[in-house]
Amino acid sequence: MKAFRSALALAVAGLTLSGTLAIAPVAAQPGTDVNGRNVTFVRHAGGSFARQSDGSWGEFDSNGQLTFRFAEMQRDEWSVYLNDPSRNVQIQLDLFRRKISYGTGGAPRSDLYDIIGASRPQTAQQYTPPPRPTRMVNAGPIWNQQDAAMKCPVVAYAVNGRWTGQWRTVQAGQMSVCEIEQ
Repeated sequence: MKAFRSALALAVAGLTLSGTLAIAPVAAQPGTDVNGRNVTFVRHAGGSFARQSDGSWGEFDSNGQLTFRFAEMQRDEWSVYLNDPSRNVQIQLDLFRRKISYGTGGAPRSDLYDIIGASRPQTAQQYTPPPRPTRMVNAGPIWNQQDAAMKCPVVAYAVNGRWTGQWRTVQAGQMSVCEIEQ
């Protein structure tokens, strides 16, 4: 019983029986109070996950380019659980273990990345990544906003981008352009 209590005391102190430091949760790091309930940005060696202003999460590559979008399913004290229904992919941002886990089809998740940084908003405002570059892409004639809402997403898809909701006519009755985020 005494050995068990000693091992428990060492574990609580953040040490293993071998005397090496155990991995402490991100929130236990000096000067931070990031946890599963308030985290909005998680960084790994190959990129990051960031909560968007609409409540969804984006996965960004090392160049800051959006690669995937996720819906936030739930949070607990140490984790955020994400889902991409279009690919049937589930992600867990586990701040306690400092791991990002990946699973598909509801199967058990496996560790994908080590978390190397995490942050929460410094104010009430949520984290928003820097604006991404846009370009104007020819779309043929667009007659009104309703017509743009039909044509511009197709144009964006064709150039692997996302329509920003903006468009303009450059030659009346001949040519309009859609603003596409890359």
